[in-house]
Formats: sequence, C-alpha cells, structure tokens
Amino acid sequence: MRRSTRRTGAFEFRLRLPGDVDAEKVTAEMSAGVLTVTVPKAEVAKLCHIQITESSESSESGESGESGESGGR
Repeated sequence: MRRSTRRTGAFEFRLRLPGDVDAEKVTAEMSAGVLTVTVPKAEVAKLCHIQITESSESSESGESGESGESGGR
C-alpha cells in the first residue's frame, strides 16, 4: 500500500531579498494551491558619461582633468 500525506495548517518561510528590489511593488497571489510571489527589481541609477573640456584657465592651474573622462563619481 502506498500512502501520500500533505501537511496542513500554518506555514512560514523566510528569506532575505537582495538590496536592489522594489519592496513597495512586491505581490503575492495564491491560485489552485500555488503561491506566486513577484519581486521586481528596483530601478538603479543610470550611469552617465560627462565629458570634461579644458579651458585656457585650467591649463595654467594644473594637470587635472586631461583624460577627458570622469571616474563616474
């Protein structure tokens, strides 16, 4: 004889989410005994390229900014 049982009652499952999620938009849906949890990623700050131009005044004061690129900060 083969027998299969399923637990009933309260159930709790905890996990840590990564820091780049949008906690305000998390949804959970139960359908036909299946729990579906949707955790969308948060929008991350978009990288931008800032070109540095050298003026005649900066050439006298030093060598900074000659590469023409920003380090992103």
